[in-house]
Amino acid sequence: MPGRTIRPGVSRFWQRAPIIALCAAVALLLAGLILAVANERAYEVQEVDEVTVEGRFLSLIASAALDFNDRAAAQDYLDALKTNPGAEAAAIYDAHGTLFASYVRAGAAPVPAAPPPAGSFFRGNRLIAAIPIVSHNLTLGTVYLDIATQSVGRRLERYIGIGLLVTMAALLVAVLGAAHSALGRANRELERRAADLGAVNRQLRSQIEERERAEEALRQSQKMEAIGRLTGGVAHDFNNLLTIVAGNLDLIERMADTLPAGGVPRDPLCRLLAAAQRGLARGEKLTRQLLALSRPEPLAARIVEVNATLADFAPLLQQAVGETIALHLQLGDGRWFCRLDPTQFEAAILNLAINARDAMAGDGTLTVATGLVEPTSAMEAGQAAAQQIAITIADTGAGMPPEVRRRIFEPFYTTKPTGKGSGLGLAQVWAFVTQSGGRVTVDSAPGQGTVFRLWLPRSPAAGEEEAAADRPQQAASGGSETILVVEDEDAVREVAAATLERLGYRTVVARDGREALTILNGRDGFDLLFTDYVMPNGLNGVELAREALRLRPALKVLLTSGYARQANANADNTRVDGFPLLAKPYRSADLAARIREIFDAIAA
Repeated sequence: MPGRTIRPGVSRFWQRAPIIALCAAVALLLAGLILAVANERAYEVQEVDEVTVEGRFLSLIASAALDFNDRAAAQDYLDALKTNPGAEAAAIYDAHGTLFASYVRAGAAPVPAAPPPAGSFFRGNRLIAAIPIVSHNLTLGTVYLDIATQSVGRRLERYIGIGLLVTMAALLVAVLGAAHSALGRANRELERRAADLGAVNRQLRSQIEERERAEEALRQSQKMEAIGRLTGGVAHDFNNLLTIVAGNLDLIERMADTLPAGGVPRDPLCRLLAAAQRGLARGEKLTRQLLALSRPEPLAARIVEVNATLADFAPLLQQAVGETIALHLQLGDGRWFCRLDPTQFEAAILNLAINARDAMAGDGTLTVATGLVEPTSAMEAGQAAAQQIAITIADTGAGMPPEVRRRIFEPFYTTKPTGKGSGLGLAQVWAFVTQSGGRVTVDSAPGQGTVFRLWLPRSPAAGEEEAAADRPQQAASGGSETILVVEDEDAVREVAAATLERLGYRTVVARDGREALTILNGRDGFDLLFTDYVMPNGLNGVELAREALRLRPALKVLLTSGYARQANANADNTRVDGFPLLAKPYRSADLAARIREIFDAIAA
């Protein structure tokens, strides 16, 4: 019988079951110990990799904030770590090791005053990581992360629990039979490995997505950085040209006042000068508008008449959208004032107009309208009870589906093909309006066009700022001091020297900082150094000023620059690195007033 042949084998198995169970338990415990050691090493490597990926991603998005000195954006990136329960502390340091932004969870240790060396290390159950922020092979700063990991005790408890389970499984194998137990262990091992493989796959997919997002953010950041550098260079050259034009127009105007009777008729000449001055003012305004599209500028709010500003801005809007799009202005009756940054305001309107042009594929109607709305119909929860100026920008384009409409204000989000849009235009609109105390709404549906509304709080009156704008400018006054003029552009240098000499000053000119230092070493008697900020031959205006003060401690300094904003300038762009700054393009009256202000301050 078959049962008789099997029974002796079964009895021998049961006799050996305790030994088999003990050996199996010991073997499994040893395997578990080896696995625990390997798992500990893998756990540390995995934690370091995860924190490194998170830190690199944070360094990528923080590079733009460091480039533009945007502490608020950097702080927002760090505050997003609140959703990570293991994040104890985080910080962003600039290239000098100075703390730029930080986040510390309640009860956690503060971030260090200076960044630690680059790398990752464990301090108890906390993982400390320092990742450099690098852009274009330049180190912009450091990201610091302090992440809490699972304690060794907790992991040891888990390993002990696993060991006990393994031991019980071994005893169960001895009781139920070697074959069934082996099959059960094989199935459990297979399931565990499948779960581990699934977790690894999910983690890999997550890391790939994070990498793609980081790469896209880096591309957008590099694009905006390149645009900023390009427009900065254009602004420098263009502002130099405008300075030449402004200075020569002022000189011509002074010469016209001295024309003898019976010579060139003065009235036509004055009209020509006035027309040239208006063109110069338009050029200055155009430069500011172009720079606003690519450089994040701090808000320089002042009282602005909204309808008048939009009316003056309409020709540039028409040029931006093209002749095939009809531009309709429907401006309300009355003078409505609002406190805002006019340059940012015009940039926001221009961004909306360009988006409308693209949505209409170059053919349609763009309507810009204004209206005054009482608080009951324009307020949201938490807004101040004040009249709102509603600015409507409506197009007859393709419209947007709800899923796109919900995301339009997200930075770097764009529906345009790659290379056709940065995804920052509407983000700039939202940032400007909210910083100005207002809000933005949008109504759109596929095939029904899009309507944007900017709700801005109305200011009760123009006040002192409008009165100051209407106040006549004081006549330029000069002096007899000696001024060293340093400028690498020949035409700018000549017009600056001529302007100063017309004002009674004695001038000596130099083409760059090296030549200026040679002049200062060779003679005395200079009262003021008037120098451009950006110059060739490795010596900029600030470096020249410092070296000049070392040679002549009593020398006064006035810098000038054609860039819209120096990175180390103060809020109103009147000083840079502690020295007075006169922005280009400047008029003769501006130059005279600023120099006189410096000399009069000395006398006082």
